Amino acid sequence: MFVLKIAQNLFEECSPEKISDVTETRKEDSVFRTLSMDISGVKRVMTVEQRQYPFFYKYELYLDEKLDQPIDFKSKEGILVLLGFYSTYHPDYVKCNKYEEGKSLPDYFYTEKIPGEAMQHFVPGKGAVKKEEPGKPAMSHLEGYHEFTEEEKQDIGGQLDALKSQFADQLKELEGLLKK
Repeated sequence: MFVLKIAQNLFEECSPEKISDVTETRKEDSVFRTLSMDISGVKRVMTVEQRQYPFFYKYELYLDEKLDQPIDFKSKEGILVLLGFYSTYHPDYVKCNKYEEGKSLPDYFYTEKIPGEAMQHFVPGKGAVKKEEPGKPAMSHLEGYHEFTEEEKQDIGGQLDALKSQFADQLKELEGLLKK
């Protein structure tokens, strides 16, 4: 899930408000942010795309304006682009800025320092939203939902007995059917 977190963060950090050299273009459901930068001693053009789908955003990385050939964030080329960008703009996120064969993407970064979440929370019509506060049940917005109080949780046996007596007739019919 670190790939999603770093892809989201790369898009956010490539904002024209944060880096004046970034150009932003919109096309249909996509936002493209392009930046010319030094990658391993070579001047390259990096483009990050945020494409909106009904329930999530997908992030793509392109080099040299080849928008039909996305770069895998975990590939050698992808890691070199990320190291070039973060070494320049956020060196405090980078643990190791030299590419080494066999190292995975999170091994190059202080993952806890990079802001953002590894999972997206997207609400149609509202876009990405923050997680609900901890402790609040996910279904609490549904009509008829009842959250048990601590007293009710302690008296679970009494609750079951009350339900059994409430549905005693149906239970007898069910037992009769099972015996047949």
